[in-house]
Amino acid sequence: MSEVHIALTIFVVTYVVIISEKIHKTTIALAGGMLVIAFHVLDTEQAFEAIDLDVIFLLVGMMIIANTMADTGVFRWMAIRSAKAANGSPIRVLILLCLITAVASAFLDNVTTVVLMAPVTLVVADTLGVKAVPMLIAEVLASNIGGTATLIGDPPNILIASHADIDFVTFFLNVGPVSIITLAGFLVVAAFFARWKVRATPEQRERVMAIDESGMITDPRLLRITLVVLAFTVLGFIMHGQLGYEPSMVALAGGSVLMLVARQEPHEVLRDIEWSTLFFFIGLFVLVAGLEETGLLETIGARAVDLTDGSTVTYSWYRFVDQPSFQQYEWSDAKKAKLQSFVEKIHAHWPIDRDYMAPPSNGRLVALDSSLLVIPPEGMETGYVPIVTHQEDTD
Repeated sequence: MSEVHIALTIFVVTYVVIISEKIHKTTIALAGGMLVIAFHVLDTEQAFEAIDLDVIFLLVGMMIIANTMADTGVFRWMAIRSAKAANGSPIRVLILLCLITAVASAFLDNVTTVVLMAPVTLVVADTLGVKAVPMLIAEVLASNIGGTATLIGDPPNILIASHADIDFVTFFLNVGPVSIITLAGFLVVAAFFARWKVRATPEQRERVMAIDESGMITDPRLLRITLVVLAFTVLGFIMHGQLGYEPSMVALAGGSVLMLVARQEPHEVLRDIEWSTLFFFIGLFVLVAGLEETGLLETIGARAVDLTDGSTVTYSWYRFVDQPSFQQYEWSDAKKAKLQSFVEKIHAHWPIDRDYMAPPSNGRLVALDSSLLVIPPEGMETGYVPIVTHQEDTD
């Protein structure tokens, strides 16, 4: 069996088992990654290089901040205050809880946000005498919508931004407005369908208004410190491009400063990190690297054109700094980002009716096959180049 078949078989089997939920996703992802190494699709060094530490460290930093904030009881306080601000109206309570969940999920780990909001939602729903399930489902959906708005809101966002070198502001400007509009539409739909499911009597509303939330914030000092650190961390995300730091370093710095200033015990803080999520991603990084090493992903994304000489060339679109010929250079991330930005500016401002290079002063240009004049796919108009990876004679 070839390396391609081995890597593909391991990848497919791993994902089938993950979807079936017969085995914990972290366990099977790590097992799949180890099999890629065991069958020599990757060596150990290649597997370690495949692990994107930018993603891992960003998740670790934000988990530290989110878990510390959770320990202060602020989520419980916000939920009860929202219920009171809604005057105990179940529909308004639903909308406010969804808004809190969505906004929190845009800046904190959305799984942690939902886990923290769920117990309070159960208390509010029980006090109002309404079904909790519609509220919980709405909060989960709101968390997913809110999490898509920012670079740090959801692990897939982090992966996309890390591999595409997209900064925090650019990500938000392109995705944030869509997420906000989607959230607004979702709240309208949720309120419409929930009005038959969540109804409360005046007495039940009064019970909510009577809840004393003053003691729910268990550590005001820690909350103040966490909010200040979170604010500076978000500011760091916004300015990380100008400062020359990766988002992962901003998040990890925020978590480190929080532990230092708040004088928290490291083993307690690190104990609450979702290590299973981190190792799940580590396993996936190795799995995908196995597919990349075999060239399967390039084959899937490749395009072919027939030339007038009877041969066929296969080409793929690459970001300018990611094209194969540049991989021999050990450029820093900052240098690659600067070069990529420069090329994107050239592509964006160069008219289609002008040549990129002046005609040669000596000799003449080799005739160009018109089949090689290709149009970039949507989304790859700037910063991407077509690179021929294979040519064969088809006559």
